[in-house]
Amino acid sequence: MTRSDEWEAAMAERLGGGEWSFEVEESWAKIPDEIVLGDCAAVGVDSKDNVYAFNRGDHPIAVFDQAGNLLRTWGEGVFTRPHGVHMAPDDTIWLTDDGDHT
Repeated sequence: MTRSDEWEAAMAERLGGGEWSFEVEESWAKIPDEIVLGDCAAVGVDSKDNVYAFNRGDHPIAVFDQAGNLLRTWGEGVFTRPHGVHMAPDDTIWLTDDGDHT
């Protein structure tokens, strides 16, 4: 088994347990061809269940609805190396960038 095969097998598994059980759904995110996202460093979810993918591509924040539809992107030209995201109870978004230590 190659390393790639091992990775695919591991990703096919269900992770967690009970109420907090997750599995990969590769077709969930619907991203237009002209939008290229990079490695996703962190994910946050707001009070409306929108998903914020903080990634290392040209569009650092990609916002998706529950069905995986891309709602918008923002943060272009702002971040050096996206690292972490925290969603506050009032939907304030706290982002960290370990490339420029902010």
